[in-house]
Amino acid sequence: MTHLHPRRVYYLDKLVRLIKDMGCKLSIYINPLPLSTIAELKARTPYFEIQEKLVAELKARAGTKISVHGFLSPEDFGGDSCDYFDGTHMGRYNGDRLMEYLLARDANDPL
Repeated sequence: MTHLHPRRVYYLDKLVRLIKDMGCKLSIYINPLPLSTIAELKARTPYFEIQEKLVAELKARAGTKISVHGFLSPEDFGGDSCDYFDGTHMGRYNGDRLMEYLLARDANDPL
């Protein structure tokens, strides 16, 4: 995991150990972004490449104890592509739809 600062790797390892020790499961989501922001990030940065590596590393370390929900757009969970406060923060409607989606999905996903 050479693309992450060593301190972050340390914290990820600590988090995975805690999850396993407590016998619980961690559910995380990757924040959906506006399509214009996605296009800019793909064109100008390694953002998505780094994100894929991080998710792969988390899954490799935690196995079935981690569930990663990746969303490219709010429509993936019933949201609205126009409901954003800014380029990186979803609006209230999207936040509500996302939480409903994740809670329903996790409720049907046994530990």
